[in-house]
Amino acid sequence: MAHVPVPPERRFYAQDRAVGRFGMRSFAPHLMEAPHWHGHVEGNLLPGAAMTYLFGEEVVVVPPGRLALFWANVPHQLVRVDPVGEAAPRLTNLYLPLDRFLLMPHLAALQVGVVSGGIALLPPEAVGEAEMARWHRDYRSGDVERVEVLHMELNAALRRALIGGVEWLREP
Repeated sequence: MAHVPVPPERRFYAQDRAVGRFGMRSFAPHLMEAPHWHGHVEGNLLPGAAMTYLFGEEVVVVPPGRLALFWANVPHQLVRVDPVGEAAPRLTNLYLPLDRFLLMPHLAALQVGVVSGGIALLPPEAVGEAEMARWHRDYRSGDVERVEVLHMELNAALRRALIGGVEWLREP
């Protein structure tokens, strides 16, 4: 089988490990021709548009500006983007390796729910556009300390989400 070069924005998809690497990206959303899966817990935030995914045969709609968190080992496919407003939507994805997610403290209810196939919709006060934009800048900085702070803030945001009440778009 020929080796296919991995574009720079996709290098966090490990070629040699099931769990992958931590990564973030921000881009104009595009529809997927087919389902895909990978060894991450994925977080998606799209201000200014709703997203419709297929998880197997199940249709899941993520409202605008809300962070949805799911185990990406479940085949998923973005099939529709419904913009609200005039601004062009920009999707921010967060790719958290499963092992790192499972080692985060004080998240048992979220960890069990997500790894059991649930899709968690975090409350807007836990994580919003500003936090995701800052985390993306920290990730892109290449500064080890800033990335470590990002991981700490992510754990705190997920803990805050549990306090505020996680809504399940897809039951675990």
